[in-house]
Amino acid sequence: MMQRSLLTTVVLALSLGFALATDHAEVRVGMNHHRGLDKQAFKRQVARGNGGATVELLKDDSPELPRLMLPIQIGSQGATANVYLAGLNSGCLIATGAYDPSKSSTAKDTHVAFNQSPSGPIEQGEIWTDTIKVAGLSARNVSIGSIPQNDGFGMCGIAWNSDSSFLGSDYKSFLFNMQESGILNPPNFSIQYSVHGKSTISFGSAVPAVGGYWHASDPEGPGIWTLQSKIGSIAGYMIVDPSSPAILGSTQDIQAVFDHYGVGKNTFRDENGLLRATFPCDKPPKVVIRVGELDVPLTREVMAVAKDAKGNCVMPMSGADDIQYPITLGNPFLASIKSIVFNIETHAMHIVPL
Repeated sequence: MMQRSLLTTVVLALSLGFALATDHAEVRVGMNHHRGLDKQAFKRQVARGNGGATVELLKDDSPELPRLMLPIQIGSQGATANVYLAGLNSGCLIATGAYDPSKSSTAKDTHVAFNQSPSGPIEQGEIWTDTIKVAGLSARNVSIGSIPQNDGFGMCGIAWNSDSSFLGSDYKSFLFNMQESGILNPPNFSIQYSVHGKSTISFGSAVPAVGGYWHASDPEGPGIWTLQSKIGSIAGYMIVDPSSPAILGSTQDIQAVFDHYGVGKNTFRDENGLLRATFPCDKPPKVVIRVGELDVPLTREVMAVAKDAKGNCVMPMSGADDIQYPITLGNPFLASIKSIVFNIETHAMHIVPL
């Protein structure tokens, strides 16, 4: 497991959506495997030169629902890093412990430094461009924020608009580089999350075909994937973020959700100061997320993933006093659907229910 660092904290604060750059930003709180993947067809597609790929995602060791990490190779020496897929950022940050751009013959130094993120100041780093390989497929000229740290931490954002990059809007998004390099052709990727089994991400021609209704993101959002949703009495655009370990929101919104499901008097603050709530494990609330015309019930598995010291189950939701973003639909939502497909040109998502 990668050790915690300032960079880790910044990214977790990014994922949680509130302005923290301190060590308590982490919350410890994922889609069933899409059984329709045609692996033989995928092999034929690759043989014809198509850029699709399906990759097994790794998981961190969070005691509740783990966050997903994409294994990648970087630069001429094939340095490896396991990167979080951050929903609120469009660029890549890699610690030098995993990848040192000065040792890669394909890296180009932009001679631009950065020391700012949406979560506040971070250690000063430098912006480079280099080649990133996913399942052996190359995305070229990817902008990488290189941070001088000894751990192997990294993140690559899945927001499509470079306005969401704290490297600056002049640097192309990670997804745009993947599309430009042919990996996202057609311009789709999908995520399949399994709590106990394999979780995967598919790109381009390897994405299973889906039909039916597509959910458009908020047109005013800066490249962030959002779904018009409702949980309890709270409705609005909500963020899809596979690096968020819980359903996250402001203290006020999450308290309203707890009240709606009858656990509003069973609240407590966890070690990170976040609002949580408990319920008897044999009587779980029937939590349903309404997405467009689709109802997504949280599974019993998701509802039972965390317990307190008394053996009560803990709701897979957290409230923060100073959160600045709408509710984030993290891994509890992803673990309660079969898969979700993202189209980076239409900025819409297709949900495959269980």
